[in-house]
Amino acid sequence: MTRRAKLWRAGAVLFGIVNLAGMGFALAMDEMMHAMSHAFLLFVGLGVESLPDDGSGDAWERWSYDGVEAQMVTVFHSR
Repeated sequence: MTRRAKLWRAGAVLFGIVNLAGMGFALAMDEMMHAMSHAFLLFVGLGVESLPDDGSGDAWERWSYDGVEAQMVTVFHSR
């Protein structure tokens, strides 16, 4: 793992810890919408972290609009 990748990984872990702690504090103050926003950010961070990194730099292409549109067309035509 390169130094740059280690820094990004450390940043992702810090992002998760801050959102988890923020969710706990928001729940302690009985702010449900605030807590849910932290939970949403936590799950988005986990989703981005789980993206495969094949080294080619095109991991985001799997999440592009064209790819989603193609999948939707396939689903709608299968009905």
